[in-house]
Amino acid sequence: MPQLMTAPWFYTLLLAWTFLLIPLFMKVLHISNNNPMMPLIYKHEPNHWIWPWH
Repeated sequence: MPQLMTAPWFYTLLLAWTFLLIPLFMKVLHISNNNPMMPLIYKHEPNHWIWPWH
């Protein structure tokens, strides 16, 4: 579907879904506090997220 890939709303939707699903996916994974890979996204307090919509 080449006409879908050139539509600007397709990339907007894709970008929005990416930013919505990444924090949700990390909540599902139960990332621990001492995980060195995610120091900016997960705060030091448990169940407290830097993401403004959480």
